[in-house]
Amino acid sequence: MGLVETWCGLGVFSAILTAAAWTGFPPDIETPAAPREKFSLRAWGGIVVAALLLEYALNAMAQVPHMVFLADFISRGLHRGIDIAGIYWVVFGIGAIVGPPAMGRIADRIGFRPTFRLGLGFEAVVIVLILLSASDAALAVSSFLMGALIPGMVTMTVGRISELVADASRQRAVWAAATTGFAIGQAISGYFYSYLFGATGGDYVWIYASGAMMAVLALAIDLTAGGFGRKTAI
Repeated sequence: MGLVETWCGLGVFSAILTAAAWTGFPPDIETPAAPREKFSLRAWGGIVVAALLLEYALNAMAQVPHMVFLADFISRGLHRGIDIAGIYWVVFGIGAIVGPPAMGRIADRIGFRPTFRLGLGFEAVVIVLILLSASDAALAVSSFLMGALIPGMVTMTVGRISELVADASRQRAVWAAATTGFAIGQAISGYFYSYLFGATGGDYVWIYASGAMMAVLALAIDLTAGGFGRKTAI
């Protein structure tokens, strides 16, 4: 029917889903307003929390290759066509549905910090997987797992913040900073990967290799920062 009709259909469908879910949100809980305070790294939880903010931004940069380039990589890079690319994007979406509850269940058993680290490690692995193999199985596994990890890592980060910062108002402040860093990481990496794609003549290898490096770097920072303190209850 055309791209315009498709986008309009998606917009209408999204509006219908929003209306259906509108009354399902829990009511706001009234809490006493916390006094305004100057930014303090120590008050926010110290080096471990600062490292987590950086890791979450790097996590965004690791996810962008799949989020932006997966369908194009399969369609044009592997010459499979947009129809086949669409199938793997559906697999990606199924993973996104499964990811948060599955990772939440794992975190209930082993804790948010180990699950967060596992998530970063798996991100690097699933990115490298499609660089090593273009088989249907490799593409399906990589699409599904990254689809699960993208929203799953959001859940893990929220849980990790709640472990490190006990005060509810400061939790919200830290989460706001984390979300801002995530958005900045997405924006920067989107432009960078697009530039890299053009500069290398349309080579996807450098994009996905860079994404894997971001995940590995985030994991290395978390492992290093873990030595500065197990938990900060502020």
